[in-house]
Amino acid sequence: MKTPISGAGLRQIDRGTLGALCAELKDLNLAGLAGDPKLSPGERAAAAQAHGNANGVLFDEGKPTPGWARNVVVQYGKAQAEVGRSREDEEAFIRGVLGALEARWGQPVTRLPLSAVPKRGLEMAVRKASLLTRLGLTPDRIEDFTLSAAGTVRGQATRDQRIFGQRYKAAPEQATGKVVVLSPGFQETGRSFELQVGEMLARGYDVVTFDHPWAGHSDGAEGTFDSVEGLARNVAAVTAWAEGVRAAEYADKPGSELILFGNSMGGLAALAAKAMNDAGAVQLTRLEATTDEGGAKAVRASMPKGVKLFLQAPFLDLAGGVLNKALGLMGGVPVMNRLKLPSNGVAPKITSDRDAQLHNAQEALLEHLSARPEAMRKGLDGSKRLQAFMDAHVPTGDVAIYHQRGDTLAKHEASQALADFLRARRGEAGVELRSAEGVDHVVQNDPDVFRDPINLLDRLARGEAGRP
Repeated sequence: MKTPISGAGLRQIDRGTLGALCAELKDLNLAGLAGDPKLSPGERAAAAQAHGNANGVLFDEGKPTPGWARNVVVQYGKAQAEVGRSREDEEAFIRGVLGALEARWGQPVTRLPLSAVPKRGLEMAVRKASLLTRLGLTPDRIEDFTLSAAGTVRGQATRDQRIFGQRYKAAPEQATGKVVVLSPGFQETGRSFELQVGEMLARGYDVVTFDHPWAGHSDGAEGTFDSVEGLARNVAAVTAWAEGVRAAEYADKPGSELILFGNSMGGLAALAAKAMNDAGAVQLTRLEATTDEGGAKAVRASMPKGVKLFLQAPFLDLAGGVLNKALGLMGGVPVMNRLKLPSNGVAPKITSDRDAQLHNAQEALLEHLSARPEAMRKGLDGSKRLQAFMDAHVPTGDVAIYHQRGDTLAKHEASQALADFLRARRGEAGVELRSAEGVDHVVQNDPDVFRDPINLLDRLARGEAGRP
């Protein structure tokens, strides 16, 4: 069985994205596939074209990465010229490389019907092939799923949602039975955490990622969201599904548990889901999952209470600065706040690392990232409502927070205030804030930093957060 790739499906992909997908596949070191006897001559020829250092950075095969690659506008133009001079060249290249990989694996890149993916299913499959190769995994180690979720938060109905997600499975001999549910930040998707996901897999965690409405393959208006409460419902839905997986596969494993991991705006969503769910204010009225050819199935309909929470640079308040203030004000201006602004990736000021800047820019291209100014205002307003809720309903379970002191987007002082609030209500044990030196908001793609938060996650998983 192969992943179905039709010419009509590929023709729906715009030229810049198509070229970028080709560039990403070229970055893979697939030279060994050229001599695979199971491949047709055409597949071998396509595989032979694929070359590079497999670092996931576009346009740098065999040479130092050029500085212009940090700019997504220039990347888009470059992507249109990749592989060949026509769409037919690029489409043939993608079919050949994906076919070569599936022949090597002996299985399709995904068993989830592409029609079940709410948005851009074919692009998901191509990107997954690249991700699998860079992580050294086979398709059975990443399970694709969609959830159809409905429910209420604090008695108010939230918009029904189809959510796309992926479960990364730890190697059986390394699996600890601990399942991490990762909630991405604004203008991020589940694919934005490759380095950290790889590190967690190496430490024996299963990792469940998903896409919020603002980007990726889930339903929703790109570049914005309805409310923090709606995001919390999505987190609760994915966490409920993940608990079903944990209970089915790891219930008898000592130390098996769920851990909720939220990054930036996804950290605010994770905190809201935990606090409101612990207080009984989140109700899932429908949760159906599609994971393979078998169709949708009803699954566990509640998120467990008291799960451990890990926050990475959570967006609880906006840091100072002229640009941030301007964006905050723009978010409150009618009409203007709904403008869909093309993203150039996370701006260099949000990460000082060159490799992280390159990854962020190309993610903007490959994931169709955009931003509407209203999203920042909705996040800030939702954070205020959440704090008022927590004044009366303190979340339970251990909490660990990683935040750089000079974060230029999410105010570090807000993380300090959250930690102080929880300690005052619950005591020192079980609450830990790691205030690291630095000025970055995005740390997951920084090769020098990305492991530091995972070390704190390990402390949380061992029950050491806030304890000597």
